[in-house]
Amino acid sequence: MTLAILCGGHSSERLISFKSTRSIVEALEDTFTPLLIDTGRSELFTDFDLQQEKEPLPLSTALTADLLSLIKKHHVSKTCVMLHGGVGEDGHIQGLLDLCGIPYTGSGMGASFMGMHKALSKYIMAYHHIPTPDWVTLKAERPFTPSPPLPLPLIVKPVREGSTMGLTKVEKEKQWKEALKTAFASDEEVLVESFIPGRELTLPVDESGCHLPVEIIPKKGLYDYESKYSKGKSRYICPADIPETLFQDMSRDALFLYEKMSLRGIVRFDIRLNGDQYFFLEVNTLPGMTALSLVPMSFQAEGVSYKELIQRIFHG
Repeated sequence: MTLAILCGGHSSERLISFKSTRSIVEALEDTFTPLLIDTGRSELFTDFDLQQEKEPLPLSTALTADLLSLIKKHHVSKTCVMLHGGVGEDGHIQGLLDLCGIPYTGSGMGASFMGMHKALSKYIMAYHHIPTPDWVTLKAERPFTPSPPLPLPLIVKPVREGSTMGLTKVEKEKQWKEALKTAFASDEEVLVESFIPGRELTLPVDESGCHLPVEIIPKKGLYDYESKYSKGKSRYICPADIPETLFQDMSRDALFLYEKMSLRGIVRFDIRLNGDQYFFLEVNTLPGMTALSLVPMSFQAEGVSYKELIQRIFHG
C-alpha cells in the first residue's frame, strides 16, 4: 500500500499546511514514510524548508493532469488530505479523488464544500434551529453598502477563507468600509455576523463522538491569525471549564450537524459561549494537525498521544 499526503496547495494557508504535514511525518518516521505531494505545484518533495519557499503555480487543467499523473505513477492507494483552505478544503480535491477512485481521509466533496462556505453552513444550522449568530452576506458586484447591516459590534470575514484571514471586528461605524475592503480582498462574497461577547470554544468531533472542548483565551483582542500561530499569544484550557449539561447540549447539536452535513473523519466546530448560551460559528473539515494544534490538544487530554491520533487518521 502506498500512502501519500497532499499538502501545500494554493491557498493563503499554504505554510500552515506544510507545518501540519511536517508534524505528521515526524510522528510517523519510525513506522512508514508517506509520499509528500505539493498540490500547488503537482510535484513530490522531501525538503520542507525548500518547498515552502516555492510559490504555487497557477491553477490550470494541466496542473491537475500532472497531479493525477503523479498519483497514478506512484500507485498511490490512499491519500491523507492535509490541505487548508482554497481548493484543497472546499471539495475540489475531494471530487477529483472521487472521480479517480482514490480513497482519502476526511470529509467528501459535498461536506467539504458546505464546511468551507461559512454562509451555507450557517443556513444549515439555522434551518435545524441550532443557535448561530445573526448574519447577512454581501457580494462584491452589488452596490457598496454604506453602513453596517447589523447592530455593532460585528464580525466581517470572507465567506470562503480560513485561519481568520481577512477577518475584522467592527466596533465603530468608521471601521466598516475598511473591514469590507479587507474581506473582499480574499473573496467575492463576505459574511457579516453579529459579534457574540463571551468565551471562545472549539469542539472536535469524529465518528466516535465528541471529544473534550478546548477554551481559547487570546492575550489580546480576537483569536486572529497572529494569536493562532505566534507562540505565547494565546492560552488554552482543556477540558474547558463548562457545566456537564452544557457540554451535553453542545455535543448533541455538534453530532447532529456532523450527521446532517455528512461529515467524515475529525472535524472541529468553533463556538462562542455567552453565559450559558452557546452559538455555533463554523465547522473546520480539515483542522490544523501540528503537535500543538487544538484537535491534538483535545485528544491528548483524553490520553491519546499525537502519534496514535495520526495513525487513526491514516488508517481510519
